[in-house]
Amino acid sequence: MIRSVYMVFPHDTVNSAFVFRRMKEGKLAVMDEYEDLVCKKCGKVDEKAALGRGIRPEVVVKSKRPFVGSLDDFYLLDERSKKEFSKILPDELEYYPIPSSSFFVASAKAWSQPDEADPGFKFEGRKCTECGRPRGVYLGKSPPTIREEKRFLCINMESRQGARETWIVSKDVADELKKLSPPLTGMVLVPKEVDDGRPSL
Repeated sequence: MIRSVYMVFPHDTVNSAFVFRRMKEGKLAVMDEYEDLVCKKCGKVDEKAALGRGIRPEVVVKSKRPFVGSLDDFYLLDERSKKEFSKILPDELEYYPIPSSSFFVASAKAWSQPDEADPGFKFEGRKCTECGRPRGVYLGKSPPTIREEKRFLCINMESRQGARETWIVSKDVADELKKLSPPLTGMVLVPKEVDDGRPSL
């Protein structure tokens, strides 16, 4: 049966920063401090392990918006955004401080992995023979199957660069986020149809 949820995205901004990467010898590469966490085959870093090590002081967030995205697809929340999300979704997110700013990298405690057999997801390329991660995972044309009716769910998509956690919230959570005053500028709520896997009545 089809139901509606909301996907939470950061608005595009010119003031984005990389969390785990920097230019090195003319190429974008994972910072030396996380080099041992990089898959030697596909070049993707273990994001959860890297977050656990902490964010480097050279990561600078210049945006004045309270909710922004990084260039490597992380959600960056300032102190107010962190407070609001902690209040609405307690125990769902972990926050990793960025030493050079008032921002945090916000990451879901639990990531759901897309099912390759689900037509709601489009898998690109073969899985890495070393770490098992797909080259890319994106939303397909059909509604993805999400059986759990939770207030919050995180699906881990993939790009060639690495993980792209995608936050999905219920309508009541979306309504609470929309009512915040002043609004969390930089945050976009996109309605999305999903299939709960049950037959329609």
